[in-house]
This record gives sequence, C-alpha cells and structure tokens, in this order.
Amino acid sequence: MFEITFSDRNKFENLIKNKKAYPKGKYDFTLEKRFIVYHCPLRQRLVYIAIDMKTGYGSEVIALKNKNQLTVRDFNKLIPLVLYSIKYTGDKRYLIENTQDGYTIIEYIFKVVLPEYGYTIRNEQIKLCKSMYDGFMKKSVAICEAEVGTGKTLAFLIAALVTRITREEMRYRSFNPITIATSNIELQRSLIEKDIPKLSNMLKAFNIINDGIESVLRKGREHYFCKRRFEDFMASIEAHPRKHKELIDEMKEFERHSPFDLDRYEMRTYLKSKMCVRGCNGKCKYKEMCRYRRYIEKSKKDELDIQITNHNQYLMDLKMRKEEQSILRKSDFVVIDEAHKLRDAAQDVFGTQLLEKEISEYLDEVKKKYKKGCKEPYGLLMKSICNYESKLIKVLKTRISDFGEEDVRDNIIELNPEELRLIGILIIKLGELEFYQEKDADSAKYIIDKLKTFAEQGRHLVWIGVEESGLISLKSTPSNIGDVLYENVWNRGIHHVLTSGTMSDCENFGFFEKLNGLNKLSDTKKIKHCSLSPFDYKHHTRLYIPNDIPMPENSSEEYVNAVAKRIVELVHATNGHTAILFTSYKLLRLVYDIVVPQISEYKIFSMTKSNRSAIADFKRSKNGVLFASGSMWEGVDCIGDTLSSVIIVRLPFPIRSAIMEVKKQNCANTPEFVREYAVPEMIIKLRQGIGRLIRCESDTGLISILDARTLNSSYSEKLEKVLSKYPRVQSIDEIKEFFKTVKPDKYFAG
Repeated sequence: MFEITFSDRNKFENLIKNKKAYPKGKYDFTLEKRFIVYHCPLRQRLVYIAIDMKTGYGSEVIALKNKNQLTVRDFNKLIPLVLYSIKYTGDKRYLIENTQDGYTIIEYIFKVVLPEYGYTIRNEQIKLCKSMYDGFMKKSVAICEAEVGTGKTLAFLIAALVTRITREEMRYRSFNPITIATSNIELQRSLIEKDIPKLSNMLKAFNIINDGIESVLRKGREHYFCKRRFEDFMASIEAHPRKHKELIDEMKEFERHSPFDLDRYEMRTYLKSKMCVRGCNGKCKYKEMCRYRRYIEKSKKDELDIQITNHNQYLMDLKMRKEEQSILRKSDFVVIDEAHKLRDAAQDVFGTQLLEKEISEYLDEVKKKYKKGCKEPYGLLMKSICNYESKLIKVLKTRISDFGEEDVRDNIIELNPEELRLIGILIIKLGELEFYQEKDADSAKYIIDKLKTFAEQGRHLVWIGVEESGLISLKSTPSNIGDVLYENVWNRGIHHVLTSGTMSDCENFGFFEKLNGLNKLSDTKKIKHCSLSPFDYKHHTRLYIPNDIPMPENSSEEYVNAVAKRIVELVHATNGHTAILFTSYKLLRLVYDIVVPQISEYKIFSMTKSNRSAIADFKRSKNGVLFASGSMWEGVDCIGDTLSSVIIVRLPFPIRSAIMEVKKQNCANTPEFVREYAVPEMIIKLRQGIGRLIRCESDTGLISILDARTLNSSYSEKLEKVLSKYPRVQSIDEIKEFFKTVKPDKYFAG
C-alpha cells in the first residue's frame, strides 16, 4: 500500500506560518512522505486539501457538506482522490481511474500496485503478460513459453482479469467466467487458496476492481460422493462380515463424516472408485436429492469470475458438448497452464481404456439388483459375458510375452480376427443384457461404446498397457490426435493462452504446434512469445559433460560400470544432494546395485513403479541421493540445497509408444523420424530434467550429462542452444572448487 504517516504536524504548522495553508487547518496525515493532507472549514463545507511539500502547491481533495470530520480509518479511501488532486506533479497513477486501455492497466498493476506489496518490477514479466493479453483480445491462441522464475502464474492471472475489465460486455458482469486448466492439483489449490485471493485484495485496495474475484475449483466426477453407490458397496461387503470386518469399520467411520468432496477424507483410491459419482448414471431412488446434481445446478447460478480445473476435465467438457451435464460453465477465455502436457490428456480423454476385470466388476454391480423373479436367461447371460471377457483377456495376455523389454510402455497391436470376434460377441451380449436389466440398474452402454471403438481398426491406434497394479488394459486413441484437438478445442471460437516452461526446442514452436494440431491454425490467429529465465546461471551453475563415457548401451557391462563409477565420483564431489535421472528402470536397477554400496554414508532413495513416496522422502533429507525416473523429470520443485546436483544418465529420447510407432511409420526413413520427432521431443524432455536444479534465485548447483552423444552427434548443435547458458567444467576437481565457492560450510557438514 501507499505509505501513510502522522509525524509532520510541525511541518504543517510552518506551512500555515508561511501562508501555504489555511490558518484554521488541522493536520491529518502525510502520504508517501511528500503530500501533507489537512482539513479546514470553507464555504460551509469541510474541505480536505493536499499540499506537495516539494513544490509547495496545494489542491482540493474532497469537500464534505455535512462537515463531519473523517476518521483515521477513512484515510486509505482518500488515497485515489489525493493522487488525482496532485496530478500536476507529473504523477500519472491517477489515470488508471479513467482508462480502459489494457496495456495501461497492466503497466499500472505491475509498476504501481505490486511493488507496494513487495514485488519486484520485471519488464520481462510485463511483456509476457501483454502477449497473453494480446492473445485474449486479438488472436485465437497465444503460445507463451515462460521459463522458470518468469512469474507466469501472476502474468496469466493479470492478463485474464484485465481482459475482463477492458471488454465492454464484461463491465456490467454479463460475462462468462475465465477458465484456467492445469495438470497439477497442488497448483490448482495454490491458485484458489493463495494466488487469486491475494491478487484480489491488492486490486480491490487500488480500486481496479470493485468486488473480490470469485473463483472455484471444478473437479471430475471421481472426486464426489454418490450415496447409492456407497450403499451398494456397503451391501456387498456386509454380506461377508468376517472377511471384511476392518473395511466395514472403516466405511462406517467414513459414513459418520459423510464428506461430499472425497478429497477431504484420506482414503485409498480403490475405495473412492467404489463410491464416487463417476460410476453412477443417476437412475436411482436418490436422484431428486442427489448432492452432486444440486452441486451442478448451483454451479450454474453462482456469480463466478474464474473456474479452475484440470486438462482432462476441460477437454471432457468440450468433448461432451452437453452444457446441462457439464460441471464447467461456458468460457470464452481459457488459460492452459503446463500446456506441454495437454496432448497426453487429449489422448486419454478422446481415447478409450478397458481395464482387465472392468466388465466383471460392472456385472457384480448388476448382480446386486438381480432377483429370482427376473427372466431366466438373465443370470446365464451374465455368466456367459464373464466367460467371454476371460477369453479376451487371456488372448491379450499372450501378446505381452511378445514384447520382452520392460521399459516399452505401450505394446502397439493390430487386433487379430479372434480378438475382434470376442469383442463382437461381448458387444452383442452386453446389448442383450440391457433388455433384461431392472430399470434402475446402471447401463452397459459405456462399455459397449468402448468395445465398438476397439473394433474400428483404422481410425484408432490400439495397444496393450500394463497398469501399476499388474493388470492389463486395452487402450486406444485417435490416430490423428492433432486433428481432434483442432476440431474440438482450437476451432471453437474460444481464446486460449497456452503457457509452459518447455514448449519449444529452443529454436521454434513448430514441433509443439504439429503435435497439438495448432499448425492447422493460420499464423494470423496465433501469437508466440518466449520469456527467458531471469536466474543467474553464469554464477550459480556449472555443466559437466565427460568425454570418456562409452556410447549408451544397457546390455554393455563396460558402459554400465563406467556410468556407475562416474556417478559415485559426482555424489562424493557434491556431498550427496543429488538426483540421478534415468530413462529406463532396467538401467536404474543395474546402476543402483553397483553404486549404493559405494555411497552408503548417504541416505538412498529409489523410485520404482510402486514406490510413490521416494521424491517426498528425498525432499525431507538433508543430503540424500535419489535414483529417479518418470515423474521426477518434470513438475518437481526442490528449492534450496537439498537438490544441488542433477545427473542425467542418458539423453531422454522418447521410449517406444503407440504414438511414436505411428510417427515413425509415417516418415520416409529412420533419419527423418529422428530429425522430425525424436530429437525435438528429447530436447524438450532434457530441458525439463535440467530445470529441476534451479527453482529460485538463490539456488546453486551442478548439471551432469553422462551421454557421449551430447558432444558428438548430428544434433549436438541443437543441444548447444539448450546448454550454452551453463558454464562448463571439465573435471571432478573443478566441481569441488565450484561448490566451495557457492555453498556454506554447513552444506558439507551433514
């Protein structure tokens, strides 16, 4: 806020003596140690006057007819009037009261409002915000890359709100809410609980907005409670009280709290899936009193400025195109944060997944409604469906053995005649089941639709996935996901701002646009902006790329031993504080077994497909060593000295997947595939991995890349554009010397 003080009464008395102020005046306060504000009775009114101590000029601030003197608590309300009254001094801040120019408002917020709350003026952040604003006001899509430390969250919030202010139809609150879609639940909570309320208070204090910013978090159906499904689940476990005694007690404790938002109650994901709204079609006795239904109805009536959701929910709403079923309000302005993850979300939303036992679990739900009075074929039909499901799963599991490499994520397949026959039979029999079901039973249509998708060989990619539980799943996604995004998202007349720290390959956004269907938009509808990180990499980081490591080959004992030996040397040189990033769990295990006995003085953490606490445990350690893959490559913040060394074992080329296989088939040859797809994706992933090291201005540390191809390959020149901002070191001794200069003594103590 502006500074108000009350210590210039003597100066005011001197102004009266020098006839610079009215003799009957009474001192009130001083604004920003320059403008003395006082009041006096004039012309049957109580007039407040501001005197500029620098020039000696005075101006009327406000005149009150009733002569009631303002109290101290009212002085803040006078500030905008004081600023307007002293406009002759060259202080242009008063102009914000009379402008609808977005650029002026943005400049005012960043250069006047935010500094009053301790924010630093950063011109790069202002440019980023203006580009986002241009995207909302002038273009269909703004692609805004903002590297770490740029302040993109505040930039897109301000851009969105200034858009609301400056559009004429929004001045009278006849506007749809702004949508912000992210992939990170922690970021969503931070926006709702911290960022938006704080910005709202600041803008209200400066009269930029009259009312607070109303925001809400919108989540998918799997997060909300369904009474009917809960009762069905309770009935199933209470039928076997001895077997499920502890679970029954747990559920009764849950029922006592009865939360509507399941995230507010600590519970296993499996249990949430048994009682959430996602598995309910509303055909039940509780339809009229359904809490979720009331929640949806209320969500459409609330006064709302911003709605926050995740990528999947936003895309699902666009896919459904049925506003009456949507939890999200119609929105004309949408921010897609962490936009580099949008394609993966689109593959899930517009794709299909049939889990092993999904049909059986559906039939278990149906059996709870089954009564002896039903038609005779009813029970026999369900038994037959279970039998055919088992046959299909058995046939699909034989495919898994054909793909021996554990690190192959997706086993792309073309369904053979036998698999298509089994899918066809299941479609027919599930359709027959619909005829025999009771009226309030859940429909099998959603499963039938999935099976029909898998039968459409040409339009969808089909593959077999292995879940963390060990169960398999049959998956598909449209073969042209870019076209799907264009038709469902970009070509809908909605203004989008896409932002992330890593969307380009350090040359342009061509690869990102191609993958996401943005290349189908004309350049006149797009704006592109890149904001570089403000962090001091020259003094705070070092880059180490050894030239004596063999070419990567997981099956080579020489290669594995060389990598392990160098990791041991680096861990000791940096006194732990290390995250080692792998692209393969197989290589992780091989190196882990060699390295761990040689660094036993440090706490060791290893990420596996089942160990989800490794990152959190590492963060709590002082100088631990984390063997990591998967999620550690992006979206993880370890601010401070806990993480001071990031070792990248291999360049993160994309592992084989359904999408990559198709891209490869569509290329003329392997070199073209590597150039057009593999290298750009690797560079983006490498930038994400390197970005784990420096997360704030004071962070310092080392990046090591133990891949010989970094220095000697056809794409080394491209890599140099990514790595050029990090000063190089050539030896372990240089690393030790660097750490002595940037780390305090206590860093080496434990």
